[in-house]
Amino acid sequence: MRYCLLFIASYLYLATAHGQWSDSLAIKMANYEINKKADLLFVHTDKHIYTNNETIWFSVYLLQCGADSLPMHRFVSVALVHAGNRDLLLQQKFVMAQGLAAGSLPLPDSIPPGEYQLLVYTNVMDSGGSPVALSTQPLLVRSIRNAAFNAVLTVDEEAGGGRQLKVLVSELSSGIPVPQAELLVSIGSEPAFAGKTDKKGLFTYSLLPAAIMDTADLPIQVRVRYQGDLMHLQKTMPAVTREQPLVLHFYPEGGHLLSAMPGRVGWEANTLSGAPLAISAVLMENGLPIDTISTNDKGLGVFSLVPRAGAAYEVRPLQLPAGIGLRQKSWSLATIESQGITLSVPQAIARDSLRFHVYAAGYSRVKMVVHNFNDVFITAELDMALPNQEILLLLEGMPKGLLAITLLDSLERPFAERIIFAHHDKKITVETGLDKAVYATRQQVTLTMHLDNGSVYGDNIASVACAQANRFQSAKQQDIEAFVFLQAELQRLPVYVNGSMYDDTGYLETLLLVKGWRRYTWQEMAANASQLSKFTSPVFRGRIKGHKIKRPVLLTLIGGTEHLSVLATDSSGHITLTDEQMVVGADRKLWIAPAGKNGTGENFELLDPYPAINERLAAALPFVRYDPMKYTQALDVKEFPAAQALRTVVVTARKDRTIYGAANRCGDFVCLYNILNCPNHYGNPGNHMPEKGRTYMVPGGGTTVYWGCRLDDPANSAIYVYDGIRVGKTFYGEDYSEKSMNNAEYVSTLYWSPSVHFDAHGQAVCTFYTSDITGRFRVEINGRTNDDVFHGTAYFEVK
Repeated sequence: MRYCLLFIASYLYLATAHGQWSDSLAIKMANYEINKKADLLFVHTDKHIYTNNETIWFSVYLLQCGADSLPMHRFVSVALVHAGNRDLLLQQKFVMAQGLAAGSLPLPDSIPPGEYQLLVYTNVMDSGGSPVALSTQPLLVRSIRNAAFNAVLTVDEEAGGGRQLKVLVSELSSGIPVPQAELLVSIGSEPAFAGKTDKKGLFTYSLLPAAIMDTADLPIQVRVRYQGDLMHLQKTMPAVTREQPLVLHFYPEGGHLLSAMPGRVGWEANTLSGAPLAISAVLMENGLPIDTISTNDKGLGVFSLVPRAGAAYEVRPLQLPAGIGLRQKSWSLATIESQGITLSVPQAIARDSLRFHVYAAGYSRVKMVVHNFNDVFITAELDMALPNQEILLLLEGMPKGLLAITLLDSLERPFAERIIFAHHDKKITVETGLDKAVYATRQQVTLTMHLDNGSVYGDNIASVACAQANRFQSAKQQDIEAFVFLQAELQRLPVYVNGSMYDDTGYLETLLLVKGWRRYTWQEMAANASQLSKFTSPVFRGRIKGHKIKRPVLLTLIGGTEHLSVLATDSSGHITLTDEQMVVGADRKLWIAPAGKNGTGENFELLDPYPAINERLAAALPFVRYDPMKYTQALDVKEFPAAQALRTVVVTARKDRTIYGAANRCGDFVCLYNILNCPNHYGNPGNHMPEKGRTYMVPGGGTTVYWGCRLDDPANSAIYVYDGIRVGKTFYGEDYSEKSMNNAEYVSTLYWSPSVHFDAHGQAVCTFYTSDITGRFRVEINGRTNDDVFHGTAYFEVK
């Protein structure tokens, strides 16, 4: 492909052919890409806000992957990480095939409420032992308060600057204090410690001023247990230093400000912890005000100036938000350069062409390259006979997404750089249609979807969710379009709450000027030019322990009801298991039974490398600072008529419950509608254990005879049980056309499918039923084509 570069101001000598210097640069970029750019993983969940006993449904897309590593991505590891202490509440693995995976995580009744992240990565690791494809999805867990006692957590200030933590426990009905209630207290990252309430139902703990002085806000978590009931309390303790300092950063367009040349500066206002701030300030030149500037609610702003060499420029903030303090009166801009190279792009969000200016002072020739740090699209030597050259860049044939225009000197050192977005208008639109605008409860919904881009060839696939609209949160939204083209490239973007950031071109212009500034390290690229990544996959190992093994031991592997195989250890009792041997069916377990007199199941041990990897990754996860109390706005509690409120600060667990309610050792249960392992009623108090030989209905229709749990057989008491690598199970919504239920059905997620396929005309249809919840519902669509991604939403009412 030959790309076009036109000079508008005057005709200059132009070399568009790739010469020796451009070929060398292309090789360096290709090697840099192999070493530094991770495979791209996207996670879509059915919603963002959950309550205990609900199920997190999710799909995983491997969207960017080198041909050398694609066959190695065989499964994904999934962990639910709590923001307060980085605890791993749930861990599981799911099969990945052709870059797609899907699964579900039932939330236990006793899960602490608060902020979480769903940590997802594939089994492929780089040479340093880190996942090459990793993604996260922030989630929020609320809970239903339903305990026989009440507990209140407070933090009071003490004389001398200390703090006193108090927990008061009393009976819910009478208010009588509860003595000897068991507590487990966790403050910040310190180890948890135990305690008990006194005869007045009170527990106190003092924190010395030195423990909390000049630190970030500390999350406090208290678990209260009394007579089989469990309650979790949370609170954020503000640091002693209440005022957070203002932090300003400045990003001159292109990287430099040249004397007498028009320049723009992107700037960012944040707290020390990274929270964005909307502020106004005065731009000063040699101590005199020349302009008033401001940042938006994302903490981003842009201002223009024509700087003069020798002049001093500084920014002095004006009125600040409450709780923000100044550690300095002003911030200085970079020194104005009398010689150098820079560029200015008036509109970086481009369609098929781009106009920009190149400025040079003291340089007669400049090298320019247009690239994406993987492929080089244009190289040219610019004759800077005039210090200001306007250039028209034709983007035909270049890929959609972020590109970089980089100006280099004769030694191929970058002097200036600007990130642009090419072909922003080439967007796949999902046209959605509903057979009605308003539905009754327990009524069928027909959703039609059509891709209007005209490209209907190939395997167009999407994951589709429909849930209560108030179970989605703008701050946690990650649509696949913005993720691929913006978040994955620019990282750590401000929270966008006004829809899709992809469609807000004004916001994107500011975003690219600030967040796209010098996003790659060129020196690092040159240093790593000759290195190649080596991909590995951690292995599962097992061993017979407890006594010396002198000859191989036979092992019987039963993957639930899916497969049975017989393997042998080596002569020392050790064995390495393949990923394929670890696969089990949906909601099944892997049973490993040593055979013969040389080993028993009680002394077989499986060594899983992934829990340790999960802990390491969880410890490094960036969490936005949060206060659980700010999420006390009510959900639609009609779905929980027995509960008084949904809260993020309290969760309780009744005694004798598991995440499956009344389930046997195999995890099997029957819901109150006689459905075996019903996906809609995990943890329901009406569940009971299945009986061997009885016939039960199964999700999706039909019946089956239950042949019992093998683990309940005394002959199988020595079986080693492991979760395995699971095949994702199917979501079954209620079908009210075939059955009538007298009990109310309050289901928040009405529909979930990780793999809706579009036909040759780009169309797909989904049908499902509403439940007994009324209000607004939201449909969320994320999908991919052969060469692009798409995202869509739709809404409807239930009355």
